[in-house]
Amino acid sequence: MINIDFHLHTLITNKDRYNGDKYEFSLDFLKHKIELCKLNAIAITNHDIFDKNNFEEIEQFLKDKQVKIFPGMEISFKKFHLLLICSNTNENKKLLIKISETIKDNQDGFITIEKFETLIKTISHDNYILIPHYLKKPKIDDDLIKNFNNKNLCIKCGETSSIDKQYREMKNENKTLFPVAFSDDKLFIESAQTKNGFDEMTKYFDEHHHRIFTCCDTENNDFSSIRNALINGKIHIGEDNDIEYSDNNDKIKPGINIILGSRGSGKTKTLNLIKQCFPDDEVKYIKQNEISKLSTDDDWKKYLKNLAENKNKVIIQ
Repeated sequence: MINIDFHLHTLITNKDRYNGDKYEFSLDFLKHKIELCKLNAIAITNHDIFDKNNFEEIEQFLKDKQVKIFPGMEISFKKFHLLLICSNTNENKKLLIKISETIKDNQDGFITIEKFETLIKTISHDNYILIPHYLKKPKIDDDLIKNFNNKNLCIKCGETSSIDKQYREMKNENKTLFPVAFSDDKLFIESAQTKNGFDEMTKYFDEHHHRIFTCCDTENNDFSSIRNALINGKIHIGEDNDIEYSDNNDKIKPGINIILGSRGSGKTKTLNLIKQCFPDDEVKYIKQNEISKLSTDDDWKKYLKNLAENKNKVIIQ
């Protein structure tokens, strides 16, 4: 099994909500990300641009780290976004640069499907993989997926916006695409960042759902092996190496779920892993002994009413 994250941003573009004068790409942030998720392969997928110098800087940085890096791009079409990831060849880098130039020349800021088809057919389909936004906005619709596949452009997997959505879709027998989850991380820090500031940012980074990646059922991290795993659905949940979902035992259903176990059996760890699957504003984590601080029945009823009004998911330790 290998861990991959094929949706990483290293350049600020007009599609990003960052001030390009204030923020800059950080190799240290990238290193932290790779170590945090134990990644074996990554793809650089900036919005509508491929920068050869930026890519080769990262490639040089990773050359002794046994992590494969692949060139790619998050491409804007009129109604959806699509990740294009290629094997690491000069020919493929030239294609990505050509797509960048085509989008730049279009004042609307996207590429047409027809133009994209013309360009992508200049390389072998074994040299790339297409991953559209699927359970994630702006998403591709099923008719366009069929249209791409009818033209032998091979869309077999689609990106979800969370591990939770990936897990549910993997169980969907009528799914259109194999669901994959990537972080979509923007690896930027403030230009004048101090060491203390960097430590604070990495702490925030660790705590806010950035351990999102996909596990591929292969022992090799070359492009061909990863591509084969993705298009054939040989993938697994990648939100922390220790989390497991069991069809027979560990089912989580709507309503009240109770986890029982002896001291040290992993109850708290399980609750922490569940919490990481949701944005902070969607879940309230009530830790051990917090309930006792709500000293009266009225305090407790008021607290529960507030949770219900905000439609929070609740985890009680």
